[in-house]
Amino acid sequence: MRCEGEQLFDLCEGKHGKHGSSASRLFASFITFRRIRNTSHVLMMLNPAKGIKEGVTRLCKTLVRSHITITGINTSFRVLSILIPSKLDSGGTSNNLKRSTLLRTPVAWRNETSALKQGYSWCQLRLLFSVTRTTRMGAKESKTRGGNVQGVNFAPREDTKPVYMSGCSTDTDSGNMASGVETVVCKVNDIGEGDAKEVQIGEHTALLVKENGNLYAVGNKCTHYGAPLSKGAYCNGVVRCPWHGACFNVKTGDIEDYPGLDSLPKFKVEVRSDEVVVTANPEDLKTSKRLKSMCRLDPRNKNTFVLVGGGAATATCAETLRQEGFTGRILVITKENNLPYDRPKLSKVTGVNTAKKKVTISDGSTISYNALLLATGGRPRTMTIPGQDLKNICVLRTPEDANYIAANSEGKNVVIIGSSFIGMEVTSCLAEKAKSVSVVDLIKVPFQLALGQQVGSVLQKMHEDKGVKFYFERGIKEFRGEDGHVTHAVLSDDTTLAADLCVLGIGVVPATDFLKDSSIKMTDRGFVTVDKYMKTNQSGVFAAGDIVEFPLFLNSNQQSNVQHWQMAHQHGRIAALNMLNKKVEIHSVPFFWTVMYGKSVRYTGYGHGYDDIVVHGDLSAPQFAAFYTKGDKVVAVASLAFDPIVSQAASLMEKGDTILKSEIQNDPKSWVGRLKQKL
Repeated sequence: MRCEGEQLFDLCEGKHGKHGSSASRLFASFITFRRIRNTSHVLMMLNPAKGIKEGVTRLCKTLVRSHITITGINTSFRVLSILIPSKLDSGGTSNNLKRSTLLRTPVAWRNETSALKQGYSWCQLRLLFSVTRTTRMGAKESKTRGGNVQGVNFAPREDTKPVYMSGCSTDTDSGNMASGVETVVCKVNDIGEGDAKEVQIGEHTALLVKENGNLYAVGNKCTHYGAPLSKGAYCNGVVRCPWHGACFNVKTGDIEDYPGLDSLPKFKVEVRSDEVVVTANPEDLKTSKRLKSMCRLDPRNKNTFVLVGGGAATATCAETLRQEGFTGRILVITKENNLPYDRPKLSKVTGVNTAKKKVTISDGSTISYNALLLATGGRPRTMTIPGQDLKNICVLRTPEDANYIAANSEGKNVVIIGSSFIGMEVTSCLAEKAKSVSVVDLIKVPFQLALGQQVGSVLQKMHEDKGVKFYFERGIKEFRGEDGHVTHAVLSDDTTLAADLCVLGIGVVPATDFLKDSSIKMTDRGFVTVDKYMKTNQSGVFAAGDIVEFPLFLNSNQQSNVQHWQMAHQHGRIAALNMLNKKVEIHSVPFFWTVMYGKSVRYTGYGHGYDDIVVHGDLSAPQFAAFYTKGDKVVAVASLAFDPIVSQAASLMEKGDTILKSEIQNDPKSWVGRLKQKL
């Protein structure tokens, strides 16, 4: 995802929720980024303080502790002016920076020429570039073109703790469960075996669970969007979020499936007489988040893991590697000039040589790797018809795309091509601000391929009630325009729609063209084939996210492509563990959701090839649960205002159990009791 200056500042200040969290944590994970062109963006990410003078000390401490390497910066003088603040403030700010601090800062800079043009002395550059050289080549060589730095130990300092996100507790913090506020939360007999209940601790709540006679307490808010976990699904030591399906181990609080990145804080539980007493830190109760400890970069570790792509799989992979103790170099390569923190991107990678274990990037340079992750995501499909090059014909993949669509749709005639998730989510956003919104598709109802005609008809009415018009069983024949801008969309039946803006939501294709000359196995459609360890057919090469076909256990371990946000995170985690030779198999139940007009449709399972749908509830309300069946087996479940049935179904599927069609013909919840039987 691309952002400019103020947006990155907002991210660091936390104004964009989980995205800012991810961006900050990537720096805290000691990751190396290439292709960052605007140094001010980097500084704002590392140092959210308002003003250079206020933040000099804080910035340097962050750089020292994070062991960050930043290459490809073409305005080095701006960074140097921070590290050597006397250039900006002759009043003594430089006293905050001592020579030892600079020496311990493993920051690599390029393009020293621009710095020299700004008047920096070779003495100052020698100091920094000795660090550069040592960071890249190891502690045993500290030579630079300007001289040597003697007696400097560049190994990670034992007295420096890992850097953590503000607003989250850490493993170290939560490990001290004896400290905090003691609260009697209930009587022992108030909680039964296999129960997960919300308990009150002051102004906040915790989740209390009883499993095999033992009591456990963790934070009650999902770390993704804050859903109350007490209203989710609990089975065999794992609680699943009712909204988006994230899973947490109640014994440790660790996140085990996604979305979200943080784990839950855990609390001490004691039984005194017949009372259950929970000891909790008030701050942990407030945030309900815990960041797992991450190791630091060790310059003595010469291994390099290269992660290609900047989305969910990459972020999770990078963080998991550090959590699991990998101290070598992690290099993330993305197409964008700014830090990756959201959806996958097509990376500027021009080739992969698996025999030599090298990646070639667009500037002609090569990067050697010990392990490689390919997670480049998809790129939007486009149309090859007359008028396709007119302005205001858009796709949606980046924040810039979204901002452009929002800015150019106010009071305008908008035509959406495609009625699946992207098309209909855009429609719901624009329905009340555009002059008109028209949706065109070849199918009969929105979401027909994914959710079926019954559910699709319900969602169609929801949009029509907001003034949206649908043109189904028709395609687009051509776009017409004036002065280079689109003005009309002509349908296959010659219907002509006024169109000041057109949005193409007709799916994505895997961004794997750069692999066509490699020896990595791909399908005819361009998907990378991986095994249950997310490994390709080439040694040391892994792949994850939207670009892969992998063995899905719900589909009898057949090669499957699942393009869900949740699954991309899990792919990244499994890939990281197996890059470290942990031999962990992918075992995750697909889970996704879509939100329109404040109503959320949730879906779990793998419904490809379903032959019937059993619907319970009131479709006109709308409030329903839909069971997608193949033979007598339920293969997927969708719901609207019927929580937590989708999370419950996902938990049962994850344990290997099956919901039968005969079970849900009359009662949609007849099988829910089996969640406790799985203990």
